[in-house]
Amino acid sequence: MLLQILANALALGASYALLALGFVLILNATSAVNFTHGDMVMASGYVAIALVSVLPVPGALLLPLVMAVMAVLGVVFSWFAYFPLKNRPPVSVFISTIALGIVFQNSANAIYGAEPRKGPPLLSEGFFEVAGITIGKQALGIVIVAIVLIAAQHLLLNRTGIGRRLRATAQDRPMAEAIGIRVNRMIALTFALGAALAGAAGLMLSNT
Repeated sequence: MLLQILANALALGASYALLALGFVLILNATSAVNFTHGDMVMASGYVAIALVSVLPVPGALLLPLVMAVMAVLGVVFSWFAYFPLKNRPPVSVFISTIALGIVFQNSANAIYGAEPRKGPPLLSEGFFEVAGITIGKQALGIVIVAIVLIAAQHLLLNRTGIGRRLRATAQDRPMAEAIGIRVNRMIALTFALGAALAGAAGLMLSNT
């Protein structure tokens, strides 16, 4: 029983690690706190619910679709909440993200109502038993997905040209512009990546 509780706690922590990673990506690129990041998690849960009503498959198969939808939403969000205000004081971006968060919350309430909903499970319900230790499939699946996504994010940022441009934009935006990096495109991509990670976390948290 104790090991099962620890496995569930590890799965929950893995989901929050993805959420935090996406948040920090955007913070580093923009120097602005995105107060809507938590609402992105909520939105991804409803995206998963909408998709599973059309495609009745396990959450693991929906995960790439949810992340893709959230990546697009992240780019659209950057157009409204960040780019029009990027030359203003950071408090302007803070306020705009709070305002859009309120829009997200009220839109979800208007469409789905105030009753809590449960998203699709990442894997089918059940347990693995290894050396007499029982571990839930759901918890194990969440941990594996989180490890894969965190590793992929690390490889993207440290082993690819796009990753180097993203890091250059986050570290010194004027210099990045001076050497020809399309800074606005990199920032939009950062919002997409952050929202996609929030989407993965939201799908996994929506069934816990």
